[in-house]
Amino acid sequence: MGIEVVDFSGRPYDPGMVPDVVEVREDQGLQDGYAIIEETIAPTVTWRGQVIEPGQIIVKRSSVRLQEHTKVVE
Repeated sequence: MGIEVVDFSGRPYDPGMVPDVVEVREDQGLQDGYAIIEETIAPTVTWRGQVIEPGQIIVKRSSVRLQEHTKVVE
């Protein structure tokens, strides 16, 4: 049918990604400036390559702040 459900958990985080960031957690064990997707709250859903639901994620990042592009949905 062309529908795909994408779970981003464990992947490196990029501020240009489709899912909405609902929480950012700091982890001193990560390399400076590095961030990963710790958990997928709601998966991203696509249909024939088009995003129909962006999903929601929790990002874990190093203590050093990432670019201001990390937007948290409230």
